[in-house]
Amino acid sequence: MIKIIKKGENKREKGQALIESIVAMGIIVTGVLGAFSFFSSSISLNRLVTNQYVATYKAASIIELYKHCIDVNRLNHDCSNVRGDEQEMMNGTNFIKSLIVDDTNFKSKGYKIVKVNVKWQEKGVWYENVNLEDRFYKWR
Repeated sequence: MIKIIKKGENKREKGQALIESIVAMGIIVTGVLGAFSFFSSSISLNRLVTNQYVATYKAASIIELYKHCIDVNRLNHDCSNVRGDEQEMMNGTNFIKSLIVDDTNFKSKGYKIVKVNVKWQEKGVWYENVNLEDRFYKWR
């Protein structure tokens, strides 16, 4: 059996297939670009969370150094050698640490307040600070 094709039908079918393929390619490209956008934002958020973790660890280590100094020098509580005011580079990130010791209540109430602030700079932009505070009591 021989099928007779009219001239106009074949061109219409080709045009419809072309439009369908263009629409399908647009949907696929939109999906792929959305996935890449999600991937890049997750990488940047991962770096931010990593820097927050590192800053918290650095602040806790300064407080632990101060605690150790108090335990070693339990008679005079002189811990002026524990320094927190320093700048440090780690994995391309600039961390700045500061230590504040409030010992105004040490004689009257018997405790010192130690505050540590760590902030970091990455690619010229300052992010949040991490603040830790601890109280050390005169227990001996």
